[in-house]
Amino acid sequence: MKLSDFSSVVQLGVGLHAGAALLQLASDLATAPLSRKLRQIETLAESRLHTHKESQVHLDRAKDLITDLQIAGIGFDKQYRQLIKVNGIVSLALITLLVWLSVDADREVCWLGASAICALSIVPALFSFALYGWQWSRYTGALKLDVEKLQSEAVGH
Repeated sequence: MKLSDFSSVVQLGVGLHAGAALLQLASDLATAPLSRKLRQIETLAESRLHTHKESQVHLDRAKDLITDLQIAGIGFDKQYRQLIKVNGIVSLALITLLVWLSVDADREVCWLGASAICALSIVPALFSFALYGWQWSRYTGALKLDVEKLQSEAVGH
């Protein structure tokens, strides 16, 4: 095996790490369903203020949960910035490796070196995606349950 045989894997790794560093859109997409559901509960509670006693409680709780969601987003963004740095560094390392692969393309590589190149290209990005999902669920897990409970209370009345 030659180093040139691994350029596609390293290119994939650069793309994965650059994508992981730009994954901010994913938290916006993850927040959207909860935010939309809370806005719907808020609208429903406002429309029932004069006819249902519990609507003020539901409205206040929806506003509190919207604030909690915003606070969770802020906390998550702090954690996310660290992931951006790590993925950026790995991406730069992979770009450097890609340049080396291009310059010294005919160099023979052993199976251990091939395994290391493949692992460095893919594993950190997969770890970042998994950590990203775990952190987001950690920040919003209890909040999701509270929103579901409030929705069932608000719609039930």
